[in-house]
Amino acid sequence: MILKKLLAIMTAAVLAVCAAGCGKNTEKAPKHYMAADYELDDPAQLDDWQINVLKSKGLPTDYNELKIGQRDSIYRMGMMHRYLVDKYGIEFEYAGYYRAGFGQKEELIVMPEGADRNDSRSIVSVRVKNGEFSDNYGDYEILMHIEKMYDDYARDYFGSDKVKVFAHNVNDNQLGEINFDNTDTFDFKLGISTVVFISSEICDKDKCEAFSQSLLDYSIEKELVGTIRITTVKDVDIAKLTNANCSDYYTDYFLVSDYKISFDEDSTNLLELHIND
Repeated sequence: MILKKLLAIMTAAVLAVCAAGCGKNTEKAPKHYMAADYELDDPAQLDDWQINVLKSKGLPTDYNELKIGQRDSIYRMGMMHRYLVDKYGIEFEYAGYYRAGFGQKEELIVMPEGADRNDSRSIVSVRVKNGEFSDNYGDYEILMHIEKMYDDYARDYFGSDKVKVFAHNVNDNQLGEINFDNTDTFDFKLGISTVVFISSEICDKDKCEAFSQSLLDYSIEKELVGTIRITTVKDVDIAKLTNANCSDYYTDYFLVSDYKISFDEDSTNLLELHIND
């Protein structure tokens, strides 16, 4: 009888622990992308992406016609490319490859399909560390999301498309990989540097200052950390601004008004940089 009571107590305790804790951890464990998982049984079976890379280099597309070093390179590139497609579900265009040796780490350079090839932000690097593939595409994804977020806000604010936003740098990311479909605020753990250009056709210096304050409030609402330079320019076709050429317009000839906002969890600041009277 005593033994039966002890067994009943132990069983109840186990069930209680499971009820309290077993169902709480519903998050999936992070996936590890080991290089070995992308090895192929038959290296000679090149996919379309590998064949296109060889064509772009003027090399034979028959694996058996390649030199030993070329075979190894196109095989490794194929593994890295498959890893990216598997991880992100999008296509990437080849931009370069470095073989390991003499202090050089193996590295594949690609760009997301459709990205501006002149935009340095779109350069994605793939490397191997401790047998596991890693990449920096996450920064590009963050920049594009924040850029669109601010661009949408500016267009709604002015009711015009004569604005252009470029998110330049991810200064700090304590969140790791971000699921933007389920994330609306960032808990002051994501730091971004951004610039905003506005045509003088829709914005004078007073409107620029008011918009700068509004954008500052919006950034705090989103719980972001960072800086944004907000510039009104004249005689500029906003549609032709790119991340590569926008810095050319920070001159007295084009500037109408220029502000900088900075923000974090504890403070905000709006600084007037330039007013062209």
